[in-house]
Amino acid sequence: MWTIKVLLLCAVCYNFVAVIAIYPRFMKLFVIGASVLLAVMPVSFTSAAGSGAKVSTAPVSKTAKTFLGIQLAFEKMGTVSKVYVHTNDTVHKGQPLVELDASEARALLHQSEADLALEKIKFDQMQGTPESGSATSDSIRLNNARDALENTKQSVIDVLEDGYTKAEDAVRNRTDQFFSNVKTMYPQVILLGVDANSRSILSAKHITMESLFVSWKSFLDGLTAASDLSAAMDTHIANLLQVRDFLDSASVMLNAVNSDPNVSALTLRSWKTDVYTGRANVNTALKDTIAIKMKLREAQTQVALQEVNKGKNASLLQQARVEQAQAKKELLQVALNKMTLLAPADGAITKVLVSPGSVVKAINPVVYFKFARAVLIAPVTTP
Repeated sequence: MWTIKVLLLCAVCYNFVAVIAIYPRFMKLFVIGASVLLAVMPVSFTSAAGSGAKVSTAPVSKTAKTFLGIQLAFEKMGTVSKVYVHTNDTVHKGQPLVELDASEARALLHQSEADLALEKIKFDQMQGTPESGSATSDSIRLNNARDALENTKQSVIDVLEDGYTKAEDAVRNRTDQFFSNVKTMYPQVILLGVDANSRSILSAKHITMESLFVSWKSFLDGLTAASDLSAAMDTHIANLLQVRDFLDSASVMLNAVNSDPNVSALTLRSWKTDVYTGRANVNTALKDTIAIKMKLREAQTQVALQEVNKGKNASLLQQARVEQAQAKKELLQVALNKMTLLAPADGAITKVLVSPGSVVKAINPVVYFKFARAVLIAPVTTP
């Protein structure tokens, strides 16, 4: 069909050219006629084999953008140290948005890195150590390891007593200021600018603190170097975490109060500072306890290493300790990374809900975020 129409067009053009040669004024009419003829021709082509089959265009798929809004939150509770973005900011995937106070997590990671390096050094030294040595040298090393263990045990008791002192100060000297009847079974928050439910919850936790300190003090008074210090430190850490939870609740309550008829603004600010300081001291006690626990385990291991057969057995044990230290370091690195909230994709911040100093709970949203997502439109086939 296309071939016939081309021949027809050529014939028409030839006749027009002949006419134009005689009557040039018909040139404009020729151009218009040719354009109309080409425009009305169907869009079909004859195949190379002359079959006359039509070739249709391929299906066309299109995409469109739609915006998806999500809430971003931390996995664990913490205090906001830095906010890197503002509402309506445009961000890129992986960009830091909000960061929690990671001083404790960072300290633990650095300690684990140092422990790993030490374990590797010990392993390397064992690789170059002969399987047998003099009995005198072995005895000296064993005695030195036992002496170091006894000194470490006494250090453990000192750290636990110091941690108790910090925790007691944080509660009784820094939070009792905004309670009445603190020495009774019915302590009451004196702030009226706080809802009754929050006051009731904090008062109940204060009662728990009083009973905790009584049992805690009795526990520490009976502690000696012969006690199970590893179990004692586990109990101590659990107590410190319970105190920190109480301080976190107190901080959340105080930060929600801008003014109160019972206290001046200056007093309110002073209470907030005291709770913040008390929480920092408890965190220090936690870090000190974790550090001395690792030191005690190291001292115990040194004694065990000197008591077992030298050479291959000790080397295998040390290799296991290296692998354990490596795994611990990796876990702490993951925990530290989770202290910074990152943008999951290119997008925009629609709302920031926190500021530096805010105490955020796990899973509670801190940032509203939106990002573009491509949506496939149904393909259209052109005949």
